[in-house]
Amino acid sequence: RRAASINAEYMGKVKDMNAPKRALSAYFLWANDTRAKVQKDNPEASVTDMSKILGDMWKTVGDAAKKKKYRLRGRSSETAKAHRG
Repeated sequence: RRAASINAEYMGKVKDMNAPKRALSAYFLWANDTRAKVQKDNPEASVTDMSKILGDMWKTVGDAAKKKKYRLRGRSSETAKAHRG
C-alpha cells in the first residue's frame, strides 16, 4: 500500500492522450517538404548525413521565405488553442 501512494506522488500530471499534438516548427515543416529531393540527390546518405545536409540548407533559406511559408503555417493550430481552453 505504501509503495502505491509514493508512486502516485512522483507520477505528476496525467497526460491527456486525446490532446492535439504541438504544431511542428518551421524547420520541420520545411524539412518534410525538402527531404525527398535531398534524398534523391544523395541516395547514399545516412540519416545523420541527411540531417546535416538539411541543417546546412536551412541556414541558407532567407528569413522572408521562412516567415512567409513556414512560420505562419507551423504556429497556427486552432485545435490546440481550443483544447487548452
